[in-house]
Amino acid sequence: MTAQQQNQIPTAPAACRALDRTGRFIARIDAHLPSLANDAARRGFLARQLERWQSRYARFIATQGASEFVASPRDPPHPADFLLTITALAARAAALGPKTRSARCPACGGGRRGGNHAALAGSDISEQVVGLSAAQT
Repeated sequence: MTAQQQNQIPTAPAACRALDRTGRFIARIDAHLPSLANDAARRGFLARQLERWQSRYARFIATQGASEFVASPRDPPHPADFLLTITALAARAAALGPKTRSARCPACGGGRRGGNHAALAGSDISEQVVGLSAAQT
């Protein structure tokens, strides 16, 4: 091995480069989130970002990578870039907690009171569902 080869640092593996690319994007997201008015706005922003990234990923897979701009032929985008970004966005959305749920019956989707439980009448689960509905009001 020559002295010049010993001084050269090899390029990081693709997974490391993808993490760097994702890390830079998520750092910008993290910087932007506090500027939003409240958690509902943050959840909405993250939901839109997730939807866009999932759409881009689907298009990337369908076109075998041709749908994305390649800034460097030595470091083209990889599916890992999308998956790491989607996972990081989902983690931030989960950290904000669930949306406030309206009190709806999980079995029939009925309103706050008096959901249509006629279809469940007489079944073993009907009493549990009615109990859940009553507990939610």
